[in-house]
Amino acid sequence: MSLPYLRTHLTRVGDGNKWRYTMMTPSFNSIWLRIVACQGQQFRTVKGFPFTYEVKGQVLRVSRAKQNLPRSEFEKAYNLLPLKGPGEINNITRGPAYVYAILTDARIAGNAAQAEQEG
Repeated sequence: MSLPYLRTHLTRVGDGNKWRYTMMTPSFNSIWLRIVACQGQQFRTVKGFPFTYEVKGQVLRVSRAKQNLPRSEFEKAYNLLPLKGPGEINNITRGPAYVYAILTDARIAGNAAQAEQEG
């Protein structure tokens, strides 16, 4: 996976004559807003299974699994990005295939600069 969550920011260092690039990530709040905005759209797991979801408050419900996934599950996984696959979050989240698919989808992760402005 590329690192769509990361973007660079130029900052002054020391006396102001030197510059350094630092990495910035959008806040999880801005990512959650994107997740909410994309509810009802079709997503795919790594294995290609299509699914949709709906969000009610702080809980996401996936169409393929009659399982509630709280926002906190997504936040735990988000804090570990970048990930190579859902297996890396298998022991820390419920529904890792869905959490991974949503967080790494271009609609959620694709435009980090816009996500930062939204949050």
